[in-house]
Amino acid sequence: MNIRPATFSDIEEMLALKSQLRFTEQDGTSTKGGFLLGTDAAGYRNRIAQQLTWVIDDNGIKGFSIVLPDQALRASEIWSRRHQIEWTIDPTHIETSTLGYYDQLAVLPGPWRSFVPILTIVNVLDFLKTKPNYLISSTVRKPVTNLAAVPYLKILGGQQVGIIDEFDSSIGQLVSDIWLISLKDMEAFLYTNPSKKIATFVDNAKNILKKHKE
Repeated sequence: MNIRPATFSDIEEMLALKSQLRFTEQDGTSTKGGFLLGTDAAGYRNRIAQQLTWVIDDNGIKGFSIVLPDQALRASEIWSRRHQIEWTIDPTHIETSTLGYYDQLAVLPGPWRSFVPILTIVNVLDFLKTKPNYLISSTVRKPVTNLAAVPYLKILGGQQVGIIDEFDSSIGQLVSDIWLISLKDMEAFLYTNPSKKIATFVDNAKNILKKHKE
């Protein structure tokens, strides 16, 4: 089992993994699937080029985690639609801050799911090297409430701060929740761990980051 930065040679397997995790049934709520909207081979190439994409490699790609840094976020289609968000807070200070976007978290069912916390944490630690003020993310609310990433967003200190209507060509109309995590809350989680188990995850993630990028 190896958690490492993604390379361009991983793209084909990432696309195959993505196809396995799309929802096939819309039964109201899911903690297992994920939409992973709108990313093709070129999209993954652009994301990997930003150097904030990590994979679980176990004789092939079994999972991946992607954060878009500030510059990539502001150049993205996601950012172009920010004025369509129904905010529950004043977003003015967010737009003038250094940001990132937790774009995708995808892990196949099986033993690899136990590595999701470490994968997530190492990606966030790597992102923090960009000296951000906030991390933003979104999770689908309708037609299916996708709960897969929500626990990880909450444990990092994420707050739901808005909703946005979206559209996917293969699924149709969607409604997504917008999440916001401050630097203060991310650091509080990473450096004042709420349990010994989480502290072990954080230590493992720090060692992985040091191995590959320091």
